[in-house]
Amino acid sequence: MSVTEPTASMLGTFNLRDTTDLATFKADFDALCTHLVDVGMLLSWRLLERAYHDGFDAAFPETHLVIEMRFRDHETAQKTWDHFASHKPPISALHGAVTRQVKDAHFALCHEVS
Repeated sequence: MSVTEPTASMLGTFNLRDTTDLATFKADFDALCTHLVDVGMLLSWRLLERAYHDGFDAAFPETHLVIEMRFRDHETAQKTWDHFASHKPPISALHGAVTRQVKDAHFALCHEVS
């Protein structure tokens, strides 16, 4: 990928709890990400289902879903983390709706190599 400015991505892999379904999670995740776009913190997001393959899955966590949240840069990713940590409305309700549906989560912040 070629971009004109540096980007950072938060990657996550996880499973959904037995008490939820993919459509409900997706609606709540989209609402969370739309809020982050609206306040200028997020560039884009994706929700992916794993396509299991013996060759590609070596040592990967036993999880079904993967997300990517793209930020302009590391500073914006940090501001987003601080926004979550504030526990203020509406982010507290939006983030809570998503996290209550997730288990077995692994997350990492990555920077694009230029």
